[in-house]
Amino acid sequence: MKKHLFEKFLISAIALFYLSYFSINAADKNIVPIDVSIVAQARGLTAPSPRIIIEWLKVDSVRSYDIYRRVKGFSDWGMTIAKISNPLTVSFTDSTVKKGTLYEYWIRSHTYGVYPSIIDNSNLAQKIDGNTYLTCGIEIPVRDNIGKVLLLIDSTMLAPLSTEINRLIDDLVAEGWAVVVRGAKRCTGFDSAAVINTKAIVNDEYNLDNSLRSIFILGRVAVPYSGILNPDGHGDHRGAWPTDLYYGYLDDYFWTDDYAISSGTSSNDNKNVVGDGKFDQTDLSGDVSLEVGRVDFYGLTDMINGLKTNEIELLRSYLNKDHDYRTGALAVNFRGVVDDNFGFYGFGFAASGWRNFGQLVGINNVTSGKIFTDLSTNNALWYYGCGGGSPNSCGGIGVSADFASKPVKGVFTMLFGSYFGDWNYQNDIMRSLVASNPSVLTSCWAGRPHWYFHDMAMGETIGYSAKLTQNNMSDYLHTIVYPDDKKYPGGVAYIVGNKQVHVALIGDPTLKIYTAPANGGINCIRNLSIVQPGKGLVELKWTKPDSLSYTYNIYRSKDAKGPFTKVNTKVVTDTTFIDNYTYNGKSYYMVKANGLVTSKSGSFYANSKGITGNVLLTGIEENNIQPEFSINCSPNPASDYLNITLSLSNTANTKIEIFSADGKFMQSVYSGYLVAGSNSWLISLNEGYMNYEQGVYFIKLTASERSEVKKFVVIR
Repeated sequence: MKKHLFEKFLISAIALFYLSYFSINAADKNIVPIDVSIVAQARGLTAPSPRIIIEWLKVDSVRSYDIYRRVKGFSDWGMTIAKISNPLTVSFTDSTVKKGTLYEYWIRSHTYGVYPSIIDNSNLAQKIDGNTYLTCGIEIPVRDNIGKVLLLIDSTMLAPLSTEINRLIDDLVAEGWAVVVRGAKRCTGFDSAAVINTKAIVNDEYNLDNSLRSIFILGRVAVPYSGILNPDGHGDHRGAWPTDLYYGYLDDYFWTDDYAISSGTSSNDNKNVVGDGKFDQTDLSGDVSLEVGRVDFYGLTDMINGLKTNEIELLRSYLNKDHDYRTGALAVNFRGVVDDNFGFYGFGFAASGWRNFGQLVGINNVTSGKIFTDLSTNNALWYYGCGGGSPNSCGGIGVSADFASKPVKGVFTMLFGSYFGDWNYQNDIMRSLVASNPSVLTSCWAGRPHWYFHDMAMGETIGYSAKLTQNNMSDYLHTIVYPDDKKYPGGVAYIVGNKQVHVALIGDPTLKIYTAPANGGINCIRNLSIVQPGKGLVELKWTKPDSLSYTYNIYRSKDAKGPFTKVNTKVVTDTTFIDNYTYNGKSYYMVKANGLVTSKSGSFYANSKGITGNVLLTGIEENNIQPEFSINCSPNPASDYLNITLSLSNTANTKIEIFSADGKFMQSVYSGYLVAGSNSWLISLNEGYMNYEQGVYFIKLTASERSEVKKFVVIR
């Protein structure tokens, strides 16, 4: 079992400083980060029986492999399920799996080679175990209840960014999140009282609804500091570091300000003395409970001056590209680029790229490259870069000002180098990368500790991966080195930075890989209508997304921001659903298509983005009174879709038709009885057979014996 094996390892955060004194078994090649990474992918097959096939790239220095498996969520890895002694073998088939069960695999490689000492640059022969992890499954069922996200927003940004924030809320709700928005005090400097008050906002929301899962910090919200640490190894940087995970760590009694003293650092922000409001803790004893991510562009003067903009516009630009990625307007290539300027120094920082990218984009789509050449014209879903650093630079990559003048066409990124892991520096290069154009949405400091994103291949959020990394001490390992078989027979595990307070995600924590159809997600339904035919019934109709086979889920809420509850008790295969629902007031409905997503780790069912409509339900039927009504349409002019809403004061036999300006019949929207209340129809204008060319059109409404005409314009 992995836990039992781990107890045999000598665990030391300073292991990299003394391993250079030992050597065993001279080897035949220089070890590089890919040697201890195992670039792997998986696929699931159902016929003739369920099986998962794992494949990986061959590495010359690897002599053998051990493979472990556990059901996802279990803590014990158990015994090996396979030992592969032939180094030429590059695949493994697991035929003991069940369709619908999510598994996690651990592949451990046994490598011999030579690596450079970080002390004197000599080459040392060494035996090293590499580790890679995959989350795999076959046709994993859809997950309906994603949870709630708290948008914790710099209060000065609520008004100027209201349009973009409301659009973000709509995107999140359509993906299945319940959303709550809270303003927080803007703090340009450290403010201990604001830190505590901001945490109180989180606690209030969690105590009100413990389905709270994620916190998206937007703008200059108070930055917590904690610890006496310098995971980048620089003495002048030893002190308190930014600690956003404080907001996701629910045990407030854990945090103290009683004993930490570090006053000799080069930055006042890192100084930590008793009573200054910065916390004592360097290492976590418990687990972070909530996923936390921050988008904060305060102090990025290189970006602001270079782009001739301001902080508000940088945030607006971020929210625009966030929306474009979610909706598929920003389509990306499934490839990963590793920009390694360290080699095996520090036992291979770039392994965080090699180890993760195989199962995220495919083993044949992972390459070495440079950020300003490989990502200037050909975009990539993932990027990793490392090199010697300063707050605003990363050796071999560039400086923060470069991101204002050069395009970076990546989405999810990792950087590693000295100083800038403390992301609250002015012109921090990691935040500058996220502020760049046209597409970067997240970044993190990956190397001390290493990050693990394998769950994203099966539909999880990047916030989930951030929390998994923050809570990881020994469940996921980077390398195990064997400096002396006699003295350390179990090896020494590299865990520098594990379970420490500085681990942070820069970016939107709710993002996934397969959100948009253009990036492998499920196409949305079209032409949703929600009407009330009477007798406490609500009828929903829609058009299927395309020619593929789908099932559908229908959700209902009393609040436009959710949470939405699924109302169908069995799978819906038709494009019509009747909800027997009596309620006085406005009700919101959402319909999602459900289809199979095939990733580089298996397959899972996922919901499309939801299409939403609302109706005003009265529960009253009056058949003998001439109805009053109003019909409206938006947007007008329209290009892609038209939303038609009808309000009736009484039950009426209703017909809605659309005609062109020259009287040509275009389509029937609805025909039948409707009861008092509101009804809505979402009409797609891009259907080829409808032929909605640019021009003027008319909606004709007939209710009982009365008629009304509404004009709308289509623009192309």
